[in-house]
Amino acid sequence: MTFRLVPANQFKLEQLVAVYNQTRQDYMVPMPMSATRLEEYIRIYDIDLAQSLVAIDGDDLIGLGMLGIRGHRSWITRLGLRADNRSRGIGRAMVKGLLENSDQLTIPKNMLEVIKGNQAARRLFHKLGFRESRELLIMRRTAKQAPKPRMDCIPINEDEMQNLLEERKTRQAWTNQTESLSKLDKKSGFHVVKKNLQGWMIYQAKPNKISRLVFRTRRGDPVETTDHLLAQLHSRHPGLPAQIENIPANDQHLPALKKHGYVEVFRRIEMVRYA
Repeated sequence: MTFRLVPANQFKLEQLVAVYNQTRQDYMVPMPMSATRLEEYIRIYDIDLAQSLVAIDGDDLIGLGMLGIRGHRSWITRLGLRADNRSRGIGRAMVKGLLENSDQLTIPKNMLEVIKGNQAARRLFHKLGFRESRELLIMRRTAKQAPKPRMDCIPINEDEMQNLLEERKTRQAWTNQTESLSKLDKKSGFHVVKKNLQGWMIYQAKPNKISRLVFRTRRGDPVETTDHLLAQLHSRHPGLPAQIENIPANDQHLPALKKHGYVEVFRRIEMVRYA
């Protein structure tokens, strides 16, 4: 049987959720979606459904690949194919189709992440011109006894946050770029203000989890600065688990995260292609 690739904007959100979850049933890290979560994902990460693709065999939806677009950058994400349709060249065709859509928009830089250990996907991306850029960590912290609050940490006003995010000059993963974090609802944050330390943290706290953590050290030791910020964070939200996503494997703040009980869950390989 033949298959065809159709723009994702021709389908209802519920159809996209259904095919996405089917493609992830045997995935290394399943990450299931609901319609609400996918709608938020599309909004926060600038997914262009007109440039994203659904693979169809007859009337059967069998695969999905999404394309985020930000100026001179594009990002392939949520790429998956149902297990009973693999080894037919469909995955390769989907990635090529997404790259063609990006190239038609004259976007020079294409990005994606692949879970470390997914060698088949990594080989495919290599063949299509992607090269490894760096390793990114996903870390989690279970709910623990709350540390003592730090008197040298003060809240960040909401109207400050955009400027703080924009002052970061280091390369950020797509999920942590300013364009992503600026769209989050109900962000919070702290400054640490001490004679020899200056830095900040921004995050999102929901009733069941802390996430979207980003840091910046302006002055002093990054580990000590982050130690103060994390102590304040977990004293303010006792009993909540936390997750930090796509932090570079060589990030200078990692020792403080480990000190506060964050453990690595898995790694992604960030890959880049230049058109």
